[in-house]
Amino acid sequence: RQAGVEAVLHYTPPVHYYTVYDKGLKGSQSLPITEKLSRELLSLPVTVELTDDDVSFVIDVLRPLIGEKRQ
Repeated sequence: RQAGVEAVLHYTPPVHYYTVYDKGLKGSQSLPITEKLSRELLSLPVTVELTDDDVSFVIDVLRPLIGEKRQ
């Protein structure tokens, strides 16, 4: 966000924690991978309005954050 890239967390808390599932999974089953991913997944901009330059900008912002050098 500091670099101007919209990024949001989705599925926090994990979907199986929602009250609609109170009689199902919540409390009765552990989903450790789902729970881990809900803390780590990041949603990036996805829209038909993104230009090639926009996509390149997002890539350039993310590369150093994930330790990848520009090709």
